[in-house]
Amino acid sequence: MNETTLRYIRDAVRSVLPVDEEEITAGRHLKDLGADSIDRLEIIGWLRRELGIREPTSAFAGINEIGAMAEFCERHAARAGTLVEAGGPICLAVD
Repeated sequence: MNETTLRYIRDAVRSVLPVDEEEITAGRHLKDLGADSIDRLEIIGWLRRELGIREPTSAFAGINEIGAMAEFCERHAARAGTLVEAGGPICLAVD
């Protein structure tokens, strides 16, 4: 997992939950941060839009830990034509 992806996860979580950025670490679970099922759907929707992930929301089932969510986003953003580089910007490919 790279820092750029983790930054996107943090932004997604903070767009929905009133938590400090430092609380959002790879080993934390969304539930530990106070997320309920509706919050989780909003976070996933944000990530899908921002990273161009075409996998359905249901593909995120069972992914509750921040680190696992970041790894999932990296794999599927790459499939969607999105390049996630360590320390660099996220660039969307033009179809």
